[in-house]
Amino acid sequence: MCLLSVMFLIPYILMIKSGQAPMHLLVTRVGPCHNQEKNILKVSEFSVTTQKYDSKLSGMVHISENIGNGWKIKATMNKCADIRNTDSCDFFKSFFVINNGCSSNDNESDLYSTLFNYTIPKIKCPLQAGTYKLQNYPFHSDDNYVTAFESKTTTSAFGYTCRLDGFSVYKKKLKKIFCAEIYLEVLYRRHHAWSTITNNQPSTDQPDNSREFVDENK
Repeated sequence: MCLLSVMFLIPYILMIKSGQAPMHLLVTRVGPCHNQEKNILKVSEFSVTTQKYDSKLSGMVHISENIGNGWKIKATMNKCADIRNTDSCDFFKSFFVINNGCSSNDNESDLYSTLFNYTIPKIKCPLQAGTYKLQNYPFHSDDNYVTAFESKTTTSAFGYTCRLDGFSVYKKKLKKIFCAEIYLEVLYRRHHAWSTITNNQPSTDQPDNSREFVDENK
C-alpha cells in the first residue's frame, strides 16, 4: 500500500514562501502508531539509514487479508517545538493523499507504484495478503523550497509528525486498515565558506541553539 511513498510529498506539503534559509528534513522515525488497533495491514519499526541529504528505509509490511481496490490514505500533520517530545506538537493540517488506490481510474498511482518496486516479493494491485519486505526505499529530503516559520529554528529539534491512516471502502463506509507515523526533524542548512573562517571566536552575545546542517560540499 502507499504507506511511505507519500513521504516524497512532504517537502511540498510544508512549502512556505518566506525567503528564509532552506531546510533539510531529517527522518528520525518511521513505524506503527503507538495506539495502533488490530488493523489488517501492520508495519514494523523501520530502520533509517541516512547519508548527507538522503535516507533509505527498510522494514516489514504484513497484510492479513486481501484489500479491495479503492482504498484511501489520510495524512494528519503536526508541527512540533521539540520533535523529541510529542506533547509540544500542535495540529498543522490534514488531508487525503490517496482517494482511490489501485482503481482503474486512479490518477495517484505514481505515489505508490514506486514503493511497490522496493518490496520483496513485489506488491501488486489488488493488494494480496502476505508478508512483504521493504528494502532501501529512498527518501530524498533535501529541498531548497522548504523554509521555516521562524527566521531560524528556535530549538535544537524543531520538526513535524505525519500520521498516515489507511481505509478500505465497503458499502460506502470506511473501515480503518492501517496506521503509521513519520517523524521529521528540521535542520537549518548553512553553507560554510571555509576560506573565510578566522581564529576569531564567535560572539556569545546572542546565543543560538538552533541546529545547523553543515554542507561541506558547498
